Amino acid sequence: MQRSICRFLAAASLLIGLRAGDAAGRPRYGGTLRVQMQESVRSLAPDENPASRLEAAAKDKLIALVFESLIRLDENGRPQAVLALSWQQDSGGRRWRFRLRPDVKFHDGSMLTPGIAAAALRSSSPQWKISALRDGLLIESGIPMPDLLFDLAQPSHSVFIHASDQTLSGTGPFQLTKWEPGRQAIFTANEQHWAGRPFLDSVSIEMGRPLAEQLMDLELGKADFVQIWPNEMRRIPEGSRTWRSQPDTLIALAFERGRSATENARLREALALSIDREAILNWLMQKQGETAASLLPQWLSGYAFLFSVRKDVKKAQQLISGPGESRSALHLSYDAIDPLARNIAERISLNAREAGIGLKVSDHPPNVDVRLVRLPVRSLSPQAALADLISALRLGGIDLPDPASAESLYSAEKAALAEYYVIPLFHVPEIYGSSSKLKTWTTPGISQFGEWRFDDMWLEAEIR
Repeated sequence: MQRSICRFLAAASLLIGLRAGDAAGRPRYGGTLRVQMQESVRSLAPDENPASRLEAAAKDKLIALVFESLIRLDENGRPQAVLALSWQQDSGGRRWRFRLRPDVKFHDGSMLTPGIAAAALRSSSPQWKISALRDGLLIESGIPMPDLLFDLAQPSHSVFIHASDQTLSGTGPFQLTKWEPGRQAIFTANEQHWAGRPFLDSVSIEMGRPLAEQLMDLELGKADFVQIWPNEMRRIPEGSRTWRSQPDTLIALAFERGRSATENARLREALALSIDREAILNWLMQKQGETAASLLPQWLSGYAFLFSVRKDVKKAQQLISGPGESRSALHLSYDAIDPLARNIAERISLNAREAGIGLKVSDHPPNVDVRLVRLPVRSLSPQAALADLISALRLGGIDLPDPASAESLYSAEKAALAEYYVIPLFHVPEIYGSSSKLKTWTTPGISQFGEWRFDDMWLEAEIR
């Protein structure tokens, strides 16, 4: 059983300080981690992007178990070496050179080479010119790439090959041994991983599992790691541990364009002013997250506090009280599989009624005027994250400067939200619950940015 020197020394230093009776708390190899998730992932190919953003975010977590990128970001968002040992750029940020880690094997036994790495990155990033060098890669572009390291840390830029049986092979800490698209995936420990094999023997993931059932399975001992939605925090079984990311998911209202009922700018602004975000966050969401009037969360942009989340019913009433203002009810839709969405939508409807706005709530209305949406923030580059959200919400006509400063991004986001076609409501974290027997080594169970860190966790032995 091979281990990396770093992991061996770390384990040795811990064990020196443990008494013989403390064996239950020591890191151990073995066991299957049983994971449940709500989303269904249909493909693990890094260069294929699902149509659903929620599926794409779930897919990113699975990809990171099997495939690796040139670099990853640590808990402070700083680049750390993975398949690339070092990198350097020219003064303009248009040419980046990366030196690859030597002696890295894919799961099928093939060796990582600059040519293989270049081919994988070309498939996911055709906008870059990528050349294989003797010991690494050269990535070039006609424009500056100040955020290239953030881009390369994305799971979609992982390095992979097609194995002899045409399956995909990676270099990650686990390898895929069973795959039922949208239903189940089983990953086993990579004995030849360059950083040493994980403590866990395997990870079994059940997909498409309703959130309420996940929590029940955790309580009954049928699962070890499950998703938890904010309104379920009080139901977490005693002795379980919870893990949270940064508030990295946007909950917002998005208006359908081109409908007569939604093309009234005063009505859209009035709805934004009528919503009591604080009450919804405190009571329905158990204070799990932050109120928001911006697309990007404060921890990522640094300027979100400049957008007002105040409720002003009087001004909302004034906006829609003018002659000729439409009083027809809007139809608000929400995702039926989201256990919290209906409650949020109904509370927004009550707030709107107080301001004189009719809002009919349904998970499948005949004609949708406004949708309650949930969008994961998928990049740690503020510029890339903002561009992605603007695109997903169809807030066209907004030019983002390149490179961008905090001031220019703030101006761009302010312009994108000026007409109230999108009303940001909250930024919420990803929350997970785990059984008491699941332990962590040197990193948390999930990172601040929502990455699973199963390669650094183990299952405590059951005492009989």
